[in-house]
Formats: sequence, C-alpha cells, structure tokens
Amino acid sequence: MKRLFLLLCAVLAGVATVFPAAADEWVDWAPKKGVWRFESVKVDPDKIDEYVTFLKKAGEIQASEELKKLGVIDNYVVLVKLNPFSSQANVILGQHFTTYAALEPEVVSGPAMRKKLAAAVAASGLLKDPKDKEKVARLLADLRNRKSYAEDELWYEVDFTAPVSAK
Repeated sequence: MKRLFLLLCAVLAGVATVFPAAADEWVDWAPKKGVWRFESVKVDPDKIDEYVTFLKKAGEIQASEELKKLGVIDNYVVLVKLNPFSSQANVILGQHFTTYAALEPEVVSGPAMRKKLAAAVAASGLLKDPKDKEKVARLLADLRNRKSYAEDELWYEVDFTAPVSAK
C-alpha cells in the first residue's frame, strides 16, 4: 500500500510539473509597447477647475508637449472624475512613455531635459506676464493645502488584435 501511495505521488508530481510548462503566454493577447504612468491626485472638489487651469498655466501641459516632440512620450491625458466628491482621487494625469527606458531619471528629469523643458515653457509665452506669475504662485500655495497625491502607478496596454502566436 505504501508503494502504491509513493508511486501515485510520483506520477502526480510529474504531471504537475508538465502542465505549467505546456501553457503558452500571450496567446490571446499581448502587451503593447511602452508604459503608461498615471499620477492620481485628490483635489478639493471646489478647486478642480483651478487645478486643471493651473496645469496649463504652470507649464505642465507645455512640458508634456515638449516631451512628445523629443520622443520621450507619445501621448498624455488629464482625466477628471465625474463624481469629484468621492473619497478617492478625482484627477488623473497620464503620460505614455514609448519605452520603459524612457523612465530612467536622466531621461525624464536630468539636467539636460530640465533645460529643454524650461526653454520650451519660456518660449511658449506662459508666465511672461508678472500678474500670471503671481496668480500661479498664489494658486499653487492654495492648491498645496487642498490636494494630496493618491497614487503614482505604471500600467501597460493590452492588445487583442495582434496576439503572439504560440511557438
């Protein structure tokens, strides 16, 4: 009886090791190239309009446009939740990086990139008027008290149209 039990255990162990190896990864879907970085922000509901306006006036949108021109990202989005009064984030900022390598610190926030982005924002004409600078500074100070970061996550898209064929 003991031999039969040991034989049965050996057979089951052999079968258990064969089946996971037989499974093919990404047959019905495949990850798309690149990676989305989503920054979720919780802003006081009565300040959402000001926050979104701030993103444009402070050069955040212009910086994303410049990153697109440089090929670091190929898309960006600003999403506002329909129910801003929920306890979770109500604004999401997203950037689609063309490769994971584009997330390296020297690519996104190194000294050369900071100079290019600052030059782009300056060339755009944003914040040239001292009144705009003062407005943005006041808004930023106010928003610091009225927003909090909820999450900063990386996601990849799924492609169902061109699955990888099994080998």
